[in-house]
Amino acid sequence: MANTKISALSSASTPLTGSEIVPINQSGVTDSVTVANLTAGRAVSAASLTTTGKVGVGVSPTYQLDVQGGANVTGSWYTTARFENSAATQGIHLGYNTSTTNSMVVAVEQGSGLELWTNNNAGGGWTSKFTVSANGDITFTTGNVIQGTAGKGINFTANTPKAGMTSQLLNWYEEGTWTPTLAASIGSITTSTITGTYTRSGNLVFVAIRVTIANNGTGLGSLNITGFPFAAKTATTISGATREDTAVGFGIVASPTSTTSINLTKYDGTYPGGSGYGFSLCLTYNM
Repeated sequence: MANTKISALSSASTPLTGSEIVPINQSGVTDSVTVANLTAGRAVSAASLTTTGKVGVGVSPTYQLDVQGGANVTGSWYTTARFENSAATQGIHLGYNTSTTNSMVVAVEQGSGLELWTNNNAGGGWTSKFTVSANGDITFTTGNVIQGTAGKGINFTANTPKAGMTSQLLNWYEEGTWTPTLAASIGSITTSTITGTYTRSGNLVFVAIRVTIANNGTGLGSLNITGFPFAAKTATTISGATREDTAVGFGIVASPTSTTSINLTKYDGTYPGGSGYGFSLCLTYNM
């Protein structure tokens, strides 16, 4: 066969099948090798690779990582990477939403929903922290929903409000104890105990008070309780009634004197205190 320059050879059909044979010089000996084996086993730096389309990486016989290139439109958002099974029926897609100012999108292909696990130590200890069901219900398995910024909370603006609505944001819940101050409007009480608890939900406050008068001393007129844990929006929103439950059993009426205090009198407007008397009082008001 006559010698021919490589440049004079006719072009091979592409793409190559991998079975084509080319000569190589290996350790001073001329051998042949298939195209498919030219780079077999040779390390290639990922930094030197340029990709078009998408790159699929087999992670296991069942699941694979598929990194998308270019525009892969799914509805109104683009998938940039996905980890899914070979049937493309279970997995996670990462992308961005083109209809919501390019916001991040995490789409889950799984009938039972999404479940987040975390590992608290290097030796194991994986535990489920929360799940999102297929219909969107969120279940927190071990932790709480923690408010990160004061004034933020649960927004209910998806509900159609009544006329006059001023807020649909639930941004406060608190419960605890407080120490009320008890005094007679005339004279002074010698020995008494008073305790209080409160619960605040949004702008609604519930307070519970327990009063015991061991020795009334010179107390007369009315009983005054001050020092509410939260000030009422207006004094007129505070009102309530109770009864003496230790000695006599008469009715007691509570009337506001300020946004943080009330006066107590008997049902007939007379002094409700006395040695050995006691009562409990619950009030609810807006702040």
